[in-house]
Amino acid sequence: MNFFCLTICIPLISFILIVFSRKKFSNYIYNFIGVIPVFICFILINYFYINFFDTNKYIEQNYWNIFSIHNFYINFGLYLDNLSLTMLQVITGVGFLIQLFSIWYMSNKSDISRFFAYLNLFISSMNLLVLSNNLLLTYIAWEIVGFCSYVLIGFYYVKKKNIKSSMKAFIITRIGDLFILFAIFLILFKCHTLDFSKLNIIFLQYHDLPFNNVLILSALFIFLGTITKSAQFPFQVWLTKAMVGPTPVSALIHSATMITAGVYLIIRMHNLFELSSLLLTLISIVGSITIILSSISAIFENNIKKILAYSTMSQIGYMFLGLGMKLWDLVVAHLVVHSFFKALLFLSSGSLIFSCYNEVNILRMGGLRYNLKLLYFMFMIGVSSLIALPVITSSFYTKGSIIWNAFIQKYYFFFLIGIIGSFLTSIYASRFFFLIFFDKLKILTQKTNNFFNLFPLFILCILSSVLGVFSFRPILDISIYSEITHLKKNIFEIFLSILIFLGIFVSYYYFLIHKQKTLKTIKKKEFSFILYVLKKNFGLDCFYKIFFINSFEFIKKFFYIDYIENLINIFYILLKKSNQFLIIFQNESLRLYILFISLGIMISILFINIIIYIFYKDMI
Repeated sequence: MNFFCLTICIPLISFILIVFSRKKFSNYIYNFIGVIPVFICFILINYFYINFFDTNKYIEQNYWNIFSIHNFYINFGLYLDNLSLTMLQVITGVGFLIQLFSIWYMSNKSDISRFFAYLNLFISSMNLLVLSNNLLLTYIAWEIVGFCSYVLIGFYYVKKKNIKSSMKAFIITRIGDLFILFAIFLILFKCHTLDFSKLNIIFLQYHDLPFNNVLILSALFIFLGTITKSAQFPFQVWLTKAMVGPTPVSALIHSATMITAGVYLIIRMHNLFELSSLLLTLISIVGSITIILSSISAIFENNIKKILAYSTMSQIGYMFLGLGMKLWDLVVAHLVVHSFFKALLFLSSGSLIFSCYNEVNILRMGGLRYNLKLLYFMFMIGVSSLIALPVITSSFYTKGSIIWNAFIQKYYFFFLIGIIGSFLTSIYASRFFFLIFFDKLKILTQKTNNFFNLFPLFILCILSSVLGVFSFRPILDISIYSEITHLKKNIFEIFLSILIFLGIFVSYYYFLIHKQKTLKTIKKKEFSFILYVLKKNFGLDCFYKIFFINSFEFIKKFFYIDYIENLINIFYILLKKSNQFLIIFQNESLRLYILFISLGIMISILFINIIIYIFYKDMI
């Protein structure tokens, strides 16, 4: 387990070293200090897995006691099983590739040291989150992850827009964190422990008891916390705003860290959620709503990074759909392959934006398959994985299995949502691919051929293909791979493949062949309001502004009195009036100045004598 303590400590030491160096080193040194620790962590994890780890057991070790009250103890300890080991490989493996890409991406940017410091703290806190053996320690790591996302989203803090976006992401996710804190109190009240190993046994015992309302309420609170972190309906409004940060940050948040943390926490505490079938159904319903809303919004979005943000909401929606049907292993498998192709798409879009001189509007691009041939190939693999192209992509097997299980478990509504979501995904993914790389050339480009740029993309291309689904095969449950590869669902696979190709054809027909006609139709008055609503997250932004921000301002204006602010204002007014009074005596007369100084000295001496007389009169 000391290996895994190092996976937390090494990136943390890198963060501390960069912070206290105060920019004294060159960018080459900071690149080395920033990237190598994550690579070392990845090597340590795989070395431990190959030589020591038994997939049928879990390992738990306590290091020291954080605090104790009577017989209740909270320890700093680590808990390692198949789930945490898989998450660690995703975080460090994909994180290393993203950091390697960042060497090239941030080479012309200022403040590289701050960027790598935040990134390593982010990875260290994520490692702690998935390794912690109790709910309180997980919550502490959860909060550090939220802070890291805040500072990385607002990395370009000079622009006021970026600060507002980072604040929006921070505040909304803090709402969910408050619910998780409530859940911790309830679980502590009911179970008198927060250790995962003990909680799993207690939750299993409550499966046969009818009175478990406190635990169901705590599960509901955890669920509310996870949907804010994983950007699910109705708390998904912060994710598109988070695109103002550097593209490698977006890749890390969307593929391997913050967005997947909510999915991880539900799987870690799945015994708790299994206490209520109604709550599991609610999880699938929220995932279903998110799939449809985010897919429709992506079809009408023109900012490439926001399109990918909507696609993340949709793919996490599929994971929540599977969580509600207790498909724990399949959800982990889809989480893994999603981290591969989402990192590939975000890093490829970073290269594309750089090549197009920071242009992010896909309508201003076109015909780039001739000028940017390598990026064309990268995007082709990434988009194919996003739409789950049959046979050749890993997501076809993982996402397809989630949809198929909805059918065989007789969740026909969720099965229909999964089918519709796949069709919409193929439309919006094909749309931005066609608009960027086909049609007429509209923009000047510059080449981006560099080892640190291309090597991570090639690795992610391989992992996003059908080989990616087997890359974590020894860690995950072997049975799901036999299910993925040998399911007798040929008719379903053919139907899903036809639907995907139909979506590609619809996108090709409306957004490439008849693009001008489609744009004229969309720009009509009857569509203008629909487009506005779609870009405002189906009106949720306006709803939150009216019912929370504006209502709070109204209450503050008429009912709330800030006594401290009023006291400060009174003190300021007194100083201002005193200054105005003293200015009267500034008349450039030396004799008058000497007179005032003399009077001041005499008054001061008199005041001192009075004080001495009052307090020391018995001694005189």
